[in-house]
Amino acid sequence: MFKKSITKEELDETPAGHYEGKIVVIEHRNSIAEAMKTIRQCPICGFDTESLPSFKKGESHGVALLQIAVENVVFLIRLNKTGITSDIVRFFQDPEI
Repeated sequence: MFKKSITKEELDETPAGHYEGKIVVIEHRNSIAEAMKTIRQCPICGFDTESLPSFKKGESHGVALLQIAVENVVFLIRLNKTGITSDIVRFFQDPEI
């Protein structure tokens, strides 16, 4: 069973690590379909998004970066350059994912 939290001391004792797999940065729309082919072949994936920070009340920014990780590669999709393509929409709408 996983612990719900760790103490600061336990965190301090944990050795630092870093990702050693492949990282693919996507800045062009035409590269997204190929990345999605790879992603769909994997049984498990994780994703995260990044946006510009907002420092004024009521100000917000759209998602600028979509990160999708599978077993051996992480795709960094620069949405601020590619936009959201139909392949990305299908990925998030797929009930099998």
